[in-house]
Amino acid sequence: MFRRLLFAFLALVPLVFSYTSILSTGATECYHEYLKKSDHFSISYEVVGKYNINFILRNANNIVIVDRRESPEGNFGTTAADSGKFSFCFTNPSQHGIVVNFNPHSPEEEVFLNKIESTEDIKKEMRSLSHNVEDVIDHFVFMFSRSEENEKVIYKLQSRVFWWATLQSITLISVCGWQVYYVTSIFKARGVV
Repeated sequence: MFRRLLFAFLALVPLVFSYTSILSTGATECYHEYLKKSDHFSISYEVVGKYNINFILRNANNIVIVDRRESPEGNFGTTAADSGKFSFCFTNPSQHGIVVNFNPHSPEEEVFLNKIESTEDIKKEMRSLSHNVEDVIDHFVFMFSRSEENEKVIYKLQSRVFWWATLQSITLISVCGWQVYYVTSIFKARGVV
């Protein structure tokens, strides 16, 4: 019992670091990150249900760095050439509302790397390892939210199948009863029975 509670708690910990946004048809939502020169910023996103979304990442000079159209997921990173406000926007091009999960990784997460008194190669490898771990955590969060969404769909589908089968059974029994009644009334009218 304790192991199950511990596993459930550990499974929910990455959800604290992710964000979820619900976009209605044609809606655009933008988020901003203030970066200093040479800061690294990365983001990964995934749309629940694998619907397509438009993603744009702009630098401090409002120049588009990444413009990804009609994509259900993505993972991008950049190093700031200038200090300023970077922005990333999600746009829903579909005819229905969608849910997008995203994980921005700002420079604050890399502060510990700057405290290491070592060579640049080690720092570079540590950053690479850090980003790979972030990608794995992001993927886990996306898979967890996708699993929850799939479970909801399965439960709804099972309920619909049950009630549809029940309705078919009631209809079939009613039609059989009506046929028996109708056939016996025909024979009674002719005096056969």
